Amino acid sequence: MGEPSSNDHTVEVSDFIHGVGQVLARVKAGEMLTITERGEPVAVVIPLRRPRTAMPAVGYARAGVQRVDREPPRSP
Repeated sequence: MGEPSSNDHTVEVSDFIHGVGQVLARVKAGEMLTITERGEPVAVVIPLRRPRTAMPAVGYARAGVQRVDREPPRSP
């Protein structure tokens, strides 16, 4: 990736493809980036909001949350 200035919030598609790890690191740090193709904006990559309180892995069943990573039991 080229050397972006501190105010540069755009990334060319070719830089995105070849430097996706660097782009995602910027987004994880809170930066919103516009992906451009030949200078024209084509997409915006924004960080997801994180929940204010994380639900612990233990206790999902007690909280009424069902797991979906397993197949349901088969009926006899």
